[in-house]
Amino acid sequence: MSRLLGWLSEHKNGVAAVAALLVVWRVARFALGSAWLLAGWDDILGVGDWALERWPLAAAALALVFILAFLTVRAVIPRLERRAR
Repeated sequence: MSRLLGWLSEHKNGVAAVAALLVVWRVARFALGSAWLLAGWDDILGVGDWALERWPLAAAALALVFILAFLTVRAVIPRLERRAR
């Protein structure tokens, strides 16, 4: 366990980035599926128009999710190390 924690500590930026990307991917998939169902879209044209009008907002929201997940993972790794000692 200590070797794993040492590796995590050494590569915490990379680990946090990968974890944050996975979270963003899951949130984006969930949001797109939910928006599709809530809006009742039955053709791709409606989706395209909606997405073009709101893409900066969606990009900003996903960037915020990435930042929060990245910082959370980076904060958890030192806590795990302290707990293991």
